[in-house]
Amino acid sequence: LLEWDPSLTVCLLGSKDDSGSAELIRNGFYMDGYSDRVANHCGVHTLDELSSALSDGDLYIGFDSGPMHIAAASGIPIVALMGPQSPQLFGPWTDRPARIIYKSYYCSPCWQFSCLHSDGGPGACVLAIKPQEVFDEAKSVLEDDSIS
Repeated sequence: LLEWDPSLTVCLLGSKDDSGSAELIRNGFYMDGYSDRVANHCGVHTLDELSSALSDGDLYIGFDSGPMHIAAASGIPIVALMGPQSPQLFGPWTDRPARIIYKSYYCSPCWQFSCLHSDGGPGACVLAIKPQEVFDEAKSVLEDDSIS
C-alpha cells in the first residue's frame, strides 16, 4: 500500500508488549525506503483513546478483535481478516465500506482461540489469507471511499 499510494502512512497499533514486533515490522526488509511513513503506536493509546485515534484514519486493517470493532464504531473503513469465527456473527457492524476476508474450511466456523488442528498455533483459516488479498481489498476500499 505504501508503494501504491505515496501519500499513505501506516500506524501500527497494539499493546506495549507488541511494540517490539511493531519495530521489527517497521524496520524490516520490505520496509526499506518506507519506514519514515510507518509509525509504531503500540502502547501509545489507551482503549478509551482508541476510537478517537482510529477515527482520524483512512482505513483499518486487522483481525477480528476488539480494536476492529472499535474501528467499525468509529466510522473508519475496514478490511477485516476473519479467522475461525463466523463473519456473520462477529464481522464489523458499520455503514462505512468494509471488506471481510474469510476462508471457510471444513471446521469453520469454530469457537477456539487456537487451532486444534495445528498444535495450538494459527489454523489454516488464518494462514490461507494472503498478503495480495489484503492489498487488493484495502486498495478497493480506499478507491471506493475516495469517490464518496
